[in-house]
Amino acid sequence: MIRNGFILLVISLLVGWNSLSAQNTGDNGRYKLAIYATGSQNGQPLEPDLLGMAQNRVITKLTNEGNYRMIERSDAFLKQIQNEQVMQQSGEVAEEQMVEIGKSYGADKICVVSITILDKYKSLYIATRIVDVETKTSYESGDAQVFKFKLKSNSIQALMKTLEEALNKMLAVSNKKLAVSNKKNIAPTTPTKPVETPKNA
Repeated sequence: MIRNGFILLVISLLVGWNSLSAQNTGDNGRYKLAIYATGSQNGQPLEPDLLGMAQNRVITKLTNEGNYRMIERSDAFLKQIQNEQVMQQSGEVAEEQMVEIGKSYGADKICVVSITILDKYKSLYIATRIVDVETKTSYESGDAQVFKFKLKSNSIQALMKTLEEALNKMLAVSNKKLAVSNKKNIAPTTPTKPVETPKNA
């Protein structure tokens, strides 16, 4: 009877743990992610090909090393973002609008990548962050900067390396948060006292 009760307790704890894990990481244990990359060179929009390369690098990095999977209609999401950009005079999409679009496509999180190149200062700056669609807040971010940078054919590698550095910093924060969250969700265990057998038994 005691043994059956113990087995039921273990099963209950495992079910509870799996339920908490599912809540923390979305469907199939991973957050559904959308990517939005934006960039400028001397105040002008960055070439679409460069932004496309940056987006693909982010997708590869976060789906392989992060706790994310891409939303099914990523192309449609990006197309709607681009349409929204045309409507904005600044060329940037307001974060509120970006979050609403992401939500309509079923995203849990949006990774925002911002690339800034200033030839005058020979500077490249890349910032990345994860925005939670539900809370509309960002707690995970990373950035990286390169000086003596000039965009040319052989500097694409440097740009991608800098993007990788920013993503690594962001993932370090994200993985640390996940570890803390998982630690909190583990049910505390009470050590059982060994049963002493009477000597006269």
